[in-house]
Amino acid sequence: MKLLLAVVIVSSSLLYTKAMTAVAPIRTLDMYRNKKDITNEDIPNILELVAKQENIDYKQLKELALCESTLRHYKDEKNKKVLTGVKNPKDTGVFQINEII
Repeated sequence: MKLLLAVVIVSSSLLYTKAMTAVAPIRTLDMYRNKKDITNEDIPNILELVAKQENIDYKQLKELALCESTLRHYKDEKNKKVLTGVKNPKDTGVFQINEII
């Protein structure tokens, strides 16, 4: 991510001041759309961005994902094996969505 910088220059005949302020980069889902290596560590950030975009309560969304998958999408990140349900292996991913349904 690039850090955007805003430069503020105030000048007058009596005073010349130069100040620099940092503006935090804006995170969007676009950061993750083309990312090849999304990890389990990215999941909370992605959920937060989706919650903001869809106007969903982030805390409730996170609690649901914690309950279903402990905020994990992969059971094996190295080999990119998606987490599946213990009782029903057709349940997959962060929210354990059933593949059939």
